[in-house]
Amino acid sequence: MKRSLITLGVLAIGLSSIAATNATDTKAIFLANKCNTCHGISSQGVAKTMAASKAPDLSKVGGKINAATLNKYLMKTAQVNGKDHPKKWGGSPADLTALATWLASLK
Repeated sequence: MKRSLITLGVLAIGLSSIAATNATDTKAIFLANKCNTCHGISSQGVAKTMAASKAPDLSKVGGKINAATLNKYLMKTAQVNGKDHPKKWGGSPADLTALATWLASLK
């Protein structure tokens, strides 16, 4: 029993590290693609650089929109609240999938 608890503890620490690394990598994708020009994510310590932007903070976007919809919205093949995203995603499909999944996890 003791060995099982230790194994579970080590596994949990490992999974937390993987999740933190993935979130850090995805945050880097967000920044590299200049999403923070218009959008901030205050829960992640990301401020928007264009103060006049009326684009929403994305800290809780995952509570409203799932990853599949975010993916389509950023590719301009779906609308959210009757509106298109102003700019079509210009990065790689893999980065888009990672970004949409990360944003959808923010609740």
